[in-house]
Amino acid sequence: PRDGVRRVTIQLALAELELRSGNLDQTEAILRDVLEPEEGPRPQDSEETMYARNTLGVLLANQGKIDEAEKCFRDLLKVQERVLGVDHPNTLDLLTNLGFLLMKRGKLQEGERILRDTSERSVRVHGSRHPDTLSTKRSLGRVLRKLNRLEESEQLLSQVLDLVRQTQVSQHWSLGVYVGELGHARLALGRWQESVELLEESHATLSAALGESHERTRAVGALLGEAYTQWNKAEPNPERAENAAEWSQIRD
Repeated sequence: PRDGVRRVTIQLALAELELRSGNLDQTEAILRDVLEPEEGPRPQDSEETMYARNTLGVLLANQGKIDEAEKCFRDLLKVQERVLGVDHPNTLDLLTNLGFLLMKRGKLQEGERILRDTSERSVRVHGSRHPDTLSTKRSLGRVLRKLNRLEESEQLLSQVLDLVRQTQVSQHWSLGVYVGELGHARLALGRWQESVELLEESHATLSAALGESHERTRAVGALLGEAYTQWNKAEPNPERAENAAEWSQIRD
């Protein structure tokens, strides 16, 4: 048994290295071998198995294999709630991943329910300023925007950003994500000037931290094109028209 644990530990370390190198297919193959070894099924409630299954679920979601990722998360959730408990940090992290995945699948009501419940638990377990709590609330804000509950989304994301600004290093890339999320919410409300100011801050932060070609940076740039386009359509202005044309090139 000790040799088996040592082998799994090495496999998980290799999977982490492959993932960091961007070798997604190789990472998936290693994780599946951990979960389904040739010598027979591994106990579902072992620490290594739960870690491997969660990592596989995230990997599958990032690869667009949404059905398989959802099954992976739901199967793991049953185990973690039984073994670790409903308020364990790993269970809360898994619930956040599941809620976010359901949002991507268009299962917005279920996603909202899971994320709202998880955010309330996370406040009790971690506190309101903990990164995991703030991340879960950001996902909840996104779901609310997609449900067209725009004022509620904006208010939540504004509160979250205030807390993030008190806890994050000013140039950390994750700050740019939170700023961009609030900018998107205000764009949906037609508050164009506020939206543009936030999105420009987000783009500058992400560009400095991750580079202009990173997908997160480019996504915010595309939103800036949309914001300037809508603003110029409502209140025509040559400078706004020029900015709209410039940023819209990212969308195209």
